[in-house]
Amino acid sequence: MSNDIGWKRQFISDTVAGICPQALQALQSANEAGFVTSYGEDDEFSAQARKHIGQLFGKDESDCRVFFVSSGTVANALAMASVCQSFDGILCHPLSHLEHDEANATEYLTGGAKLLHVDGRDGKIDPNRFFDYLNRGHGYHSVRLRVISITQASEVGTVYSLEDLQELRSIKREMESRLQKRFGDEEFRLYLHMDGARFANAVATLKCEPSELVAEVDILSLGGSKNGGPPTEAIVFFNSALAQNFAWRIKQTGQLVSKMRYLAAPWLGLLKDDVWLTNARHANEQAKKLGRGFQQLGIEPVLGVESNMIFVRLDQGQADALQGLGWEFYPFQLQDGTAHRFVCNWNTTNKAVKSLIEDLKGITSQPS
Repeated sequence: MSNDIGWKRQFISDTVAGICPQALQALQSANEAGFVTSYGEDDEFSAQARKHIGQLFGKDESDCRVFFVSSGTVANALAMASVCQSFDGILCHPLSHLEHDEANATEYLTGGAKLLHVDGRDGKIDPNRFFDYLNRGHGYHSVRLRVISITQASEVGTVYSLEDLQELRSIKREMESRLQKRFGDEEFRLYLHMDGARFANAVATLKCEPSELVAEVDILSLGGSKNGGPPTEAIVFFNSALAQNFAWRIKQTGQLVSKMRYLAAPWLGLLKDDVWLTNARHANEQAKKLGRGFQQLGIEPVLGVESNMIFVRLDQGQADALQGLGWEFYPFQLQDGTAHRFVCNWNTTNKAVKSLIEDLKGITSQPS
């Protein structure tokens, strides 16, 4: 990392880091290829990236469809648009990116589908609360439940365990069965979407196979930008029937870029030799190290440090003093009040972790 004045910025988000060397080299290789077919239909980089993402989940091209876009917001919103009509409802956590940070992109691209909050502790949906919505309204007088969207890892860094996901799938099937009876439609589906902007961090935490996290998931928004990639995300349809006409949606929203190889090629660098997982492990480990540093100062994390984010409550004087020394982080509104969020990334350095804790130690040791 360079020693410019911005090096203290690395805890504000995992998107402030640059591109990791392997992804950058893959991008350079795509550039050096010269003249390449446009729009990603036939170029070797896009085809190989789609193939490798499928293989990551034990799928071939007949089992899943992969599309590349430039942001997590458009990945999520387009995923919702592929399954929702304007009268449909999407069950999501109130802290989800879908609800909290996407400026109604889902509502816009679906023509009005409604986001329905399903609360739960530590940023994770409590699937038992799905049933609350079965008693809301009746028939076509109320929103039609259509999608469950979960975030893995969550927006507060917590991770759905394999047991959590098993319970969620079981309750989702029960909900689907009840909705089929309610609508008199045995073919009705309640779809499962996973916002995987930090999917790699969840896999690193659980030490499981990626395929275990997407069992019965219909659509995955797979994050690259937060894990060492340039602005690139992948929309992965495990239910390939939902990808019908999706190329038109990509085009209509300005995401069918002519030089698609530049969105696709970095994935080849990320996936080769499990660089994507190495990056996530490093980010997670640095967050745990930072968490231990806070604890040594008597500042307990508000939530368990399960991935690459940590939330602590500093008093305003401490926060102001730390920011006055150049450290960048920001307050985050949790369900039980405001905390200060620190995020580690693939390139967070030991020096930064140590220096932050040393500066905070100096602040907390000063007489009030």
